[in-house]
Amino acid sequence: MARPREFQMDEATERAMALFWSGGYEEVSLADLLDAMRLSRGSLYKAYGEKQGVWLAALDLYDNRVVQPAAQALADAGTGPGLARVTHFLEAPAAALRDGDDRRGCFLCNAAVDRAASDGNTRERVLAMFMAIEQGLQVALADAAADRGWSVSTVDKKAKATLAAYVGLRVLVRAGFPRDTIDLITATHIETLSGP
Repeated sequence: MARPREFQMDEATERAMALFWSGGYEEVSLADLLDAMRLSRGSLYKAYGEKQGVWLAALDLYDNRVVQPAAQALADAGTGPGLARVTHFLEAPAAALRDGDDRRGCFLCNAAVDRAASDGNTRERVLAMFMAIEQGLQVALADAAADRGWSVSTVDKKAKATLAAYVGLRVLVRAGFPRDTIDLITATHIETLSGP
């Protein structure tokens, strides 16, 4: 009979995610992970395989807890008009600064910059998460299209531009751009988004 794991994987993975989120993949050592996750080396290897396995588990946890709910909220007409849903999503980077000066950025965006170019498993997850967000944006903007006479092509362009603006805002927040600049970029994109 297999021995039950003596730790909660989600809790350990969440602690690892917080470490990677702040420091990036390369800056986090195995010793850092063992300490943060409160695991022995044997338990970590048994559950995750290696450091890369912990990283991928952290990305999957972020997808389940943050990305998929955000994509679903964008696509859910029950949460408000389409443009209001997109505006709420796009204002998240500025809100992170207002609600505690959170400069970590977005774990997904950080992973895209940090590891997607050099690691196929990371790239696959990152692209899937970005696609989920873009699809949510497509639905929200399609809801707004009827009142504004937007074509399917216009909705597609606006969804892609909004995803790019969101990622750019998250990276600028992490880089330390001033809050008023983040607010200005956000407001400008929202204003552009509402036009034809």
